[in-house]
Amino acid sequence: MKGKNKKVFLTEQKQEKIKIYLTIFLIIFASIFAFITAYQSTKIVMTSIELSNLNSDQEVDESVNEIVFLDTNTLIKGQEYNIKLNINNLNVNSTYKIQFYINNINVKEIVYTDIESINTTINIAEYFNIEGSNDIYVEILENDVRKYYKNQKIYFVIPYQKQFLDNYEEYGVSTHFAYGIDGTQSLELVKQIGAKKVRDDCLWKWIIKEDGQYSFTRYDKWIKECSDNGISVIPIMFGPGEYAGDDNKISSQEEIDGYIEFITAFAKHYPQILEYEIWNEPNDLYTSEEDIMWYSKAVEASYKALKQINPDIRVISGATDTSDGAKVETLSFLNSMMNNNVYLYTDAISFHPYDVKKDNLTNELLYNKLNSHQNLINQNGGFIYSYATEYGTSTHQPWGMTEEMQAIKIVTQTSILKKYNVKSGCVYNVRNYGNNISTASNNYGILNYDYTPKPAYYALKKYYENTNGAEYIGTIDLADGLEAHVYNKDGKPKIITWATDLDANIDIPHSDFDAKDLYGNEIENTNGTLTVTTSPVYLDNVENKYYYQAISNMAIEKYQEFNEKFGSELEGLSNIQENIKNQITYMQNLGKIETGILENDAINAMKKHFDIGTQLIDLYKQGTLNIEYVKLSSMLDMLNDIGNSYEDLVTISVKSGDVDLQKTYNAIQEVEKLIEDNQDIQFVYPEKIIQFSKDYYNEAEYINSLEEENPIKNGIIASKNQHSELLAGWAYDFADLYIQEYIKNNPVNIQYSTTEITNKDVTATVVTNADIKIINNSSNNTYTFTKNGKFTFEYEIKGKQFEITATVNNIDKIAPVIKGVEQGQTYFTEQKVIPNATDENLKDVSLYLNGVKVNYVLGQAITIEGLYKIVATDIAGNSSSIEFQVMKKPEEEYIINNNTIKNIQYETTKSRFDKNIILYEKYKIERNVNSKTIELKDTDIIASGDILTTSSSKKYTLIVAGDLTKDGKVDIQDFVRMRRYLLGLRDLDEIETLTADANVDGKKLSISDYIRIRILILNQLSHN
Repeated sequence: MKGKNKKVFLTEQKQEKIKIYLTIFLIIFASIFAFITAYQSTKIVMTSIELSNLNSDQEVDESVNEIVFLDTNTLIKGQEYNIKLNINNLNVNSTYKIQFYINNINVKEIVYTDIESINTTINIAEYFNIEGSNDIYVEILENDVRKYYKNQKIYFVIPYQKQFLDNYEEYGVSTHFAYGIDGTQSLELVKQIGAKKVRDDCLWKWIIKEDGQYSFTRYDKWIKECSDNGISVIPIMFGPGEYAGDDNKISSQEEIDGYIEFITAFAKHYPQILEYEIWNEPNDLYTSEEDIMWYSKAVEASYKALKQINPDIRVISGATDTSDGAKVETLSFLNSMMNNNVYLYTDAISFHPYDVKKDNLTNELLYNKLNSHQNLINQNGGFIYSYATEYGTSTHQPWGMTEEMQAIKIVTQTSILKKYNVKSGCVYNVRNYGNNISTASNNYGILNYDYTPKPAYYALKKYYENTNGAEYIGTIDLADGLEAHVYNKDGKPKIITWATDLDANIDIPHSDFDAKDLYGNEIENTNGTLTVTTSPVYLDNVENKYYYQAISNMAIEKYQEFNEKFGSELEGLSNIQENIKNQITYMQNLGKIETGILENDAINAMKKHFDIGTQLIDLYKQGTLNIEYVKLSSMLDMLNDIGNSYEDLVTISVKSGDVDLQKTYNAIQEVEKLIEDNQDIQFVYPEKIIQFSKDYYNEAEYINSLEEENPIKNGIIASKNQHSELLAGWAYDFADLYIQEYIKNNPVNIQYSTTEITNKDVTATVVTNADIKIINNSSNNTYTFTKNGKFTFEYEIKGKQFEITATVNNIDKIAPVIKGVEQGQTYFTEQKVIPNATDENLKDVSLYLNGVKVNYVLGQAITIEGLYKIVATDIAGNSSSIEFQVMKKPEEEYIINNNTIKNIQYETTKSRFDKNIILYEKYKIERNVNSKTIELKDTDIIASGDILTTSSSKKYTLIVAGDLTKDGKVDIQDFVRMRRYLLGLRDLDEIETLTADANVDGKKLSISDYIRIRILILNQLSHN
């Protein structure tokens, strides 16, 4: 409310005055408290009329008409209010009468004769029966002549009677107990009105002492009294004193820290307080974007600190001034809040939707404000409670708002707030600040400054008596020009209706129902017609058909709003559109019902409606509904709003008490466990939805625990439980979207130690940024392949099980196969030696001749004599090699030259030699052995140096090619001698020189002869 914050930020001079006044007040309060405590058991209020003399000639003083002779002008039924009369010096010859009048009705007369004095006490309260303003009048007559009189206006209050489930009501009034403005008398009247909540100021400077310690004396008594009487408290957490600096607003982290210290201390001291409002009308103080950023940070820090103390604490942000004079327009301020992530850190958004125009009893401005703020909450994702922590109007003179108009406004606006699902509302305020009727801020009270009730007090009291514990159902078209709201009160429909035209009087048939006016007075059915004006009337004992009309009207109106708001998103979703159409048809038919429907039909209808939300989530999961999470949450929020009508349908339909609360509890636990187990994901909207679900469940569980019976009891348990379970399903499915997104944004892949062809083992590793758990493979995220193949990892992410298969095709441990030649074999050039190599991954084939790599094309025949090595290598690094030798096939013809016979092959026997030699005369072969000459036999092996002697005495030296050791063999010893010769390490004799010409080319000894000797040796080895 504009102007109220001025009371928080006072000049030092005013603060000092207030301190003095508060000190005086506390002294007086302590005295009163001591007196009240002494008489607490009877609550007797006594006032004496002391008269020492009644002179028959005394003139009656007319000026005494306004003298207050009771020390209170507000009486509460059930308490004693005694008047004590002490009259002395009476004329014993006279007759005295003491007469008491209430509203001009003589309620008591006492006659005294022949007495000198009167000393009596009368409990005047027992004669009051009419709630509201009463005129009390007392007169004393002597011989029927009035000698003395006094009168006083007394406001009588019948104490509020507890209603079934009224402890779940969240509507009440704003007070100023902390300021000391309202006083304990107004708290007593708050208790009697039926308000279940008060909202009051809380300032740091009032709890912190100079030594830094805390003192809660200012708050303890009234908070305790509220709590003891079932009245909850919303403390407005104002600036943290010196921490807020000269500007009285938070603008640094240091000031936030001080603010949190303040809130934390308060919350720990008052664990019964479960709601905290962060500042009052901050849009009149936090005006720049930077200001709003700091306010938003304060909300966030408060939310985190309070939730640590108790997760059930509800944090309220906003509480914005919605007037045209606000420094920052309310929607602009709230949007900036949202842009600073306040959505994450608030349970409720409050605003102050004042509609104070005297000529606007239609509440048009209120409707506009409610629509715009409801839309703002919804477009940011919804599932945040809407609060109106201030509403009402002032009766100050310039506005021309009469007290009667104020009463009308408060009652009609409270019904309208409930229509818009405003979770909690506080009428501003309890008591006028003063007697200046020209100041708006001084006249918002439902009590006058002297604590006497205004009509608004009694009107609001009757509203609470009629609606506390009731379920708001919706509006009906009772008649043209009437606005009518239907409630379910104790299992019966109750209607509050009024004319929307200031000058209209709407007549409706008055039959088969009871009617009461704004103040609870019965309206007699005199002519069968009930005239309804702008002053609301209560209709009871109405037909049940109004339940179904109200449910139908509310649901259809909101379905249409849903279709209009999300038309583009619904385009192409034919199944969704068809389902909504079917539900609208269902509601249209429901509005025609007059008796009732079956329990299961109501429950199934509710399930079908909520299935629309489930289908939207599924379409999002499938990629058909391409929107952001915030838009999906907004759609669900509106569907949930419509779902309240189905909840009402279940409430009025279910009579049995068979409800499975455990199933719902398990569903909630499943969602909470999912969130708890995945703290690295911020489940923004599912967390909001599950909180709503928990609230419904807690209410159902509480009601189920009550021993008290009520016609509405089983229906509410069933409907709240069903609503809770369905929302838990949404929350789980929505949370699953977050998990799917998490999985999508953190893909799981297989990483291989190498993807190249390799002859080594390959290790496959599961890699991801996700929090993963391997549930096979001994929980190991690696698997080593020793050969090509597949392995499937089974894993879990965010409670979901998946598989991923590692496939390895790049292991090649098989060496290439070389064909066409064999290891160590000797081939003749005439054989066309053609080596070949095969391998899937063949990379290279190399041919080495006598140790030197030569150019070679695979498939080419080898025709050059020599020592060969073929090496085949594949891409994996596997290689095969074969060493072989190629030589010219030795000719069997011996070379006879210069008394030598050459080209004799190793291990040639004499008999073989005889077959191959062509000599035309006989011969013998002899060998010198140890200086003795022996003749070779046929089986002896010819060796280099043996002498062939013909019959004609010709002598030939036999030379075995390569036989340097002259033993007829070619072996390693010959090879070594040849090598040493070539290296210049020894000389050869004449025969050795001839044998060293292993290829018998007659040329100078060279490496070719050396290689020939080696080939001869290898050839021997390959045949052994």
